[in-house]
Amino acid sequence: MTDVAVQAISFDGDNTTIVDNRIVGLFSVTGILNVTTVAQGTIIARNTIFNESAAAAGGISLKTATAGLCYDNNIFVLETSAVAGLLINADCFCFENYAGNVVTEAALIVPGVAST
Repeated sequence: MTDVAVQAISFDGDNTTIVDNRIVGLFSVTGILNVTTVAQGTIIARNTIFNESAAAAGGISLKTATAGLCYDNNIFVLETSAVAGLLINADCFCFENYAGNVVTEAALIVPGVAST
């Protein structure tokens, strides 16, 4: 199989809400992509993302300085690099996001850095 799309959902605007989606496909980059512009007031929640790509691909990718909330997302990607790279985030509050990349292993909380 070959990758057929860069992403399923892309956004750039402020106050974007991406909630309660089931995203399944072969995405060469990610399931949800913040393309070029920093976004404020973003909410990404309760999505199930299954990226069937075995290439270096992810589930959610946000621009540095995009701010908002990212929570209760479940991300599964068939590529085998680090689970931490399946949710790319620098400035959103994140909680209870799980990601996995091996079908026989449990998913991990991502990002993996605890709040101070």
